[in-house]
Amino acid sequence: MKRGLFALVCLVCMAGWLASTAAACHSEISATIDCSGKVSYTATAWNGSDASTKSRTNANVRVWASYDNGSTFTQVGTGHFGSDNGFSFAGTFSAGSASSVVVKVQEAANWGKR
Repeated sequence: MKRGLFALVCLVCMAGWLASTAAACHSEISATIDCSGKVSYTATAWNGSDASTKSRTNANVRVWASYDNGSTFTQVGTGHFGSDNGFSFAGTFSAGSASSVVVKVQEAANWGKR
């Protein structure tokens, strides 16, 4: 069952990445799950050929999880992108007894602001 959850997390992360590649400023997220249901994620600011320190900076980035195929989400983490953290942050949360989980990242502040 947890292998199916792992596959879903990876699939959702890839779908989010594909959908966001057209936007210049965006977050990318990757996630894995272990056999006990612990989800580990890493959120990173996009680093394309025209990215700059300012364009990769975001003071308020939130990580969300859904246990009902994306109908409702609960915030499971928060962080920021800046030169002090390499424009990336990581965290973990428990999926509990859920048979599937959708993980997404969302910027709550404007890009380029500290």
